[in-house]
Amino acid sequence: MPVEFLSDEQAARFGCYADEPSPEQLARFFYLSAADGHLLAARRRPANKLGCAVQLCTLRFLGTFLTDPLRVPAVVVQTLAEQLHLPADALAAYRTRPNTWYDHQARIVAHLGYTPFDGRQTFRLTRWLYAQVLTSTVRPSVLFDLTTAHLVAQRVVLPGVSLLARLIARVRERTGRHLYRQLRTRLNPSQQAALETLLTVPAGERLTHLERLRTRPPACPPRRWRPLCAGWAKSAPWA
Repeated sequence: MPVEFLSDEQAARFGCYADEPSPEQLARFFYLSAADGHLLAARRRPANKLGCAVQLCTLRFLGTFLTDPLRVPAVVVQTLAEQLHLPADALAAYRTRPNTWYDHQARIVAHLGYTPFDGRQTFRLTRWLYAQVLTSTVRPSVLFDLTTAHLVAQRVVLPGVSLLARLIARVRERTGRHLYRQLRTRLNPSQQAALETLLTVPAGERLTHLERLRTRPPACPPRRWRPLCAGWAKSAPWA
């Protein structure tokens, strides 16, 4: 399923730290509350405590987890390490135990009240996407950003960028087919034939009738424009 509608910038900034968080963002998303502290207190090793804090705030900030939880800006690690009274370099030991990452992620999801992107969430998101496509004409790239914001607002852990893009492309394709079938059944044979002629190139011409309809007419004085309009209207396929 083609997903070329995503720009390189969209794909690159999805689910990762594109830049360092601003001071305002650090205060909002990387401040550890008393409840956060209670969760982290159960992690005995400094590396696990700091690593769990990094993953917790990453989910809060990005709406998803990183494939490599240590690929975060240094300011994030320093901000959390200071709150936990730990050295920032303690995080390096967190890299050696991937199984611990996933255990922490499950606990963090429950702690923050998020929902994993599972089959049920896929079904719900698909229904939401059908409603958006049927009631709006936004570009797919815009719909991608709206979908991301919708999942974050619903506190659903974001899926991978490719999975989300393929889902959007599939919904748009199926919706287009459905609308085509609905419109075609409402046309009688003569109307269908008239529309088909819009796609043909008349003898001696370079453009189809549809392209001529889409082309902006040249600017000219009103008196000269009237006979031109009359001649163009007579040559239209429905005339």
